[in-house]
Amino acid sequence: MENDLLLDRHFRSEGEVSLVGATIGGNFDCEGGQFINTDDDAITADGAKIAHDFIMRNDFKSEGGVRLVGATIGENLDCADGHFSNATGDAISADGAIVNGDVLLRKSSKTNATLADAFKAEGTVEFIGATIAGNLDCSDGQFINRGTNALVADGLEIRGDVLLNDNFKAEGTVTVISAAIGGNLYCQGGRFVNSNAIALNFDATKIERGVYLSDGFKAEGQVSLISATVRGSLVCTDGQFINYRTNALTAYRLEVNGNVYLDHEFKAEGEVSLAGGTIGGNLYCQGGHFVNRNAIALDAGTIKIGGGVFLNNGFKAEGEVDLNSATIAVNLNCTDAQFINFGANALVADGVEIKGNANFNGKFDAEGKVSLISAAISGDLDCSGGKFINPGTNTSAFLAERVRVDGDVFLRNNFEANGRVTFAHSYIARNFEWHDVKSPGESILDLRSAKIGTLEDDKASWPKVNNLYLDGFNYDELRNLADTDSRLDWLRRQPTNQFLPQTYEQLAGLFRKMGKEDEAVAVIIAKNEDFAKHLPWYSPSRLWYNFFGEIIGFGYKTWQAIIPSLFFIVLGTVLFRFGQRHYLVLPSDEKAYTFDSNDKLHMKEKDYPVFNSFIYSLEVFVPLVKLGMDEFWRPAANRRTHIKFRNKTKTITGSALRWYWWLHIVAGWILTTLWVGGLTGLIKT
Repeated sequence: MENDLLLDRHFRSEGEVSLVGATIGGNFDCEGGQFINTDDDAITADGAKIAHDFIMRNDFKSEGGVRLVGATIGENLDCADGHFSNATGDAISADGAIVNGDVLLRKSSKTNATLADAFKAEGTVEFIGATIAGNLDCSDGQFINRGTNALVADGLEIRGDVLLNDNFKAEGTVTVISAAIGGNLYCQGGRFVNSNAIALNFDATKIERGVYLSDGFKAEGQVSLISATVRGSLVCTDGQFINYRTNALTAYRLEVNGNVYLDHEFKAEGEVSLAGGTIGGNLYCQGGHFVNRNAIALDAGTIKIGGGVFLNNGFKAEGEVDLNSATIAVNLNCTDAQFINFGANALVADGVEIKGNANFNGKFDAEGKVSLISAAISGDLDCSGGKFINPGTNTSAFLAERVRVDGDVFLRNNFEANGRVTFAHSYIARNFEWHDVKSPGESILDLRSAKIGTLEDDKASWPKVNNLYLDGFNYDELRNLADTDSRLDWLRRQPTNQFLPQTYEQLAGLFRKMGKEDEAVAVIIAKNEDFAKHLPWYSPSRLWYNFFGEIIGFGYKTWQAIIPSLFFIVLGTVLFRFGQRHYLVLPSDEKAYTFDSNDKLHMKEKDYPVFNSFIYSLEVFVPLVKLGMDEFWRPAANRRTHIKFRNKTKTITGSALRWYWWLHIVAGWILTTLWVGGLTGLIKT
């Protein structure tokens, strides 16, 4: 047929109209026609060739399937305002069809057209493997097929746009898997309803421009973009994705060349997953609300982002946010955001690589653990004013173990942590600032084996005793509180059930580097004093640490041994002088003297060395000093004398003086050994 085929307004069929393999040289015009065949297909035009338009619009009605499988339409397939129903199967089946113009399954452009007049299909609409040269326009259309497929266009190839927007509504699955869309996918204002199942599926579809699930878009059921490719941006601003306790938006391995917008009034109830995907631009989630309590709310693990990630300015997640092993080319910005997942992970970004800054500052609020284990941050980590709440001795509020930060770390300006803050085994190239901390008594700070450039803190922000962990902590400079008393107070806030010498040695080494030798010595002495407190009462080492070490400052103040040494020498001078005058100290050679009848000493040898109490005391006390006095005089143990003291007679025995003589010798050996050992450095501890 070379002309138009008109089965239009006045046409009514009760049975199948078959045009299988037909060729129509003009339009196939069914505008306003009614085709009734409730038991089977109402129109069958498989393989038909229509030179111009196929028109089923403006009050067109079919009860039964309309089949266009493998058909070729030279221009448009126009179904605007048409109503199609097929209770037993497909409402429209155009699998493999070729349309060289637009496909219009929408509300018409008539000025008096209403939503009630708009395209409506009750049953599946299929364009599997079809080719459309123009647009697929379903604006304001209704696709009703509850519990199964409402619109299926898997393998569709379309050069223009796909429009499922304005007041579009689908009750059932809309699936466009492995399709190729040359323009945009518009779903603004569209509503997709298929609760607890897939509502909208564009898995593996390639879209040459942008995707707009925004501006009033609402899905009740899963939206899936697994392995899809979007050459432009994915815009979900003001969209709602509702599929609570399961997947709301699933976009594993999604590739987007532009930006992804899950922002402003965006809301998801159920998991949003971008895991393993690639975003060429930024990921914007400002003001977005992600809800999936006690589960993952936003999963962007292993994602690669060519710009920044913005989880800020009113962003809120109720459930875990996962950025594990993500790569972010610019900044991770979580300023003024809320991450709520009580008693579990609030934000996990283990192994994340951030080329810029990581900001958890401003009114940042995390209730649950924030984890950045093994993260690499090229810029700063700024938590100024941030609030990290996950109370418990063995639970972490902020876990940044093995982190590398090439810039600064700021935990300041009313920073608050209720729980453990861990930077163990981390490297921070520049400043680590811990000051102006709110409620530091609730914080546990763990810096074990961390290495930083400069430590800047204040005393009011230090954790309480037993809540500071510094073993292996290495720092090159102290910005504040570089005095001995303050820093010893700081060290003594470590756990009291163990002694950690490295923390003292690190501080002493830094003081030496700063040219503060006296401060360094004071720290080392304090190290020994504190170590002594951890020794068991029965340990022999307690004698050294609690007595002898104190005498010479543990080898760093050997001059202190002079005081007790002088005491013994002076005391010995007095006692030995007394003993010699009262014949309690006698010549060691018994042949050199004798006593007369009045018990007076007489020297037989005129050239016998004369007794000098000072020289004698000095020689007996210092083992290395030999002045020829000690060998000639000895306390006589069998002698005694009587003296009057306060009108009473006291007996002094030579044996008592002999005991003191032995004490004098022993004290001399001990104190002179301490001198020598201290001066040579052999007993420094």
